[in-house]
Amino acid sequence: MEKRAKKKVLIAEDDESVRGLLVNALGGEYDLMEAVDGLDALEQMRMFEFRPDLALVDIKMPRMDGFELMEKLLRIIPALPIIFITGSGDIEYIGKAFRQGAVDYLLKPFEIQELFIRIAKAIEYRPLDLDRQFLENELAERTREFHAAQLEIIQKWAETVEYRDGYTGLHIANIAHYSAMLAKAYGLEERECYFMLQAAPLHDVGKVAIPDSVLQKPGPLDANEWELMKSHTLIGYNLLKSERLKILEVASRIAISHHERWDGRGYPYGLYKEDIPVEGRIVAITDVFDALTSKRPYKDAWRFEDAANFIIKGGGTQFDPKTIEAFVGIIPEIIKKSTIH
Repeated sequence: MEKRAKKKVLIAEDDESVRGLLVNALGGEYDLMEAVDGLDALEQMRMFEFRPDLALVDIKMPRMDGFELMEKLLRIIPALPIIFITGSGDIEYIGKAFRQGAVDYLLKPFEIQELFIRIAKAIEYRPLDLDRQFLENELAERTREFHAAQLEIIQKWAETVEYRDGYTGLHIANIAHYSAMLAKAYGLEERECYFMLQAAPLHDVGKVAIPDSVLQKPGPLDANEWELMKSHTLIGYNLLKSERLKILEVASRIAISHHERWDGRGYPYGLYKEDIPVEGRIVAITDVFDALTSKRPYKDAWRFEDAANFIIKGGGTQFDPKTIEAFVGIIPEIIKKSTIH
């Protein structure tokens, strides 16, 4: 029969008589490490690679007291059960100990039987909750890291497209912020506005498949080239469509619909009015507005007022009238916060 490994217990107690009592009582049942204060405990843990399953910690110790030791222990082992040992005159510290993460306490003097009961309870039962919380925290942290990595990839992808298209990073930033602002003014929920902020910069991602000879042609496109250019909407949709990632789902709708027109004369499908996804209607406005107000090698930047008037005149034909109403409301904010001016 395989011998079960002993649980490891850290004892941090500066009173030699109490420490000796604990060692004598627990030595046969547990693998012990004894320390005279907090610094000694941490140094020995590091030196001997000792990872305790439970810590018995006195509150009052020289160099590093029990509260500071507990804080450092929980940084190293977030699920570690800690039992505080305190004298009868230290009752006021018990509440503070529990708030810092202690699972139990012992009042000096204590009975050996009580000691074993408290330790067994802490090791066998409470760690289940602590481990679960630790795993939940780890999962949340890994989820945040994964989400941040996704956003960085999306950002780099958008930058790649804009670089090929001859734009600058300002266009990506402007489209993102204008679209989120307009989505909020339109009445979309906060979560949807966040998705617009992250997804809108990918509106032209399909241009990665358009040849440079077409994408960067200095003169007008012929009929065949124009059809090829228009295909970036379908290509972008196919690149981005996803049933698992909400940001990509939103981005795919934007990619395929931001060149549709309210009057049905847009592309690729000639969608009419509300058949156009609202995300596409929003980016249709912000994309044109930023293109007009940005300086390009072949044109000067329009004044904000002139670009806004152009957008407003397109209401009911190129653009959704309701979205334009919302756009008019955010023009002062756009002018104030613009990364261009």
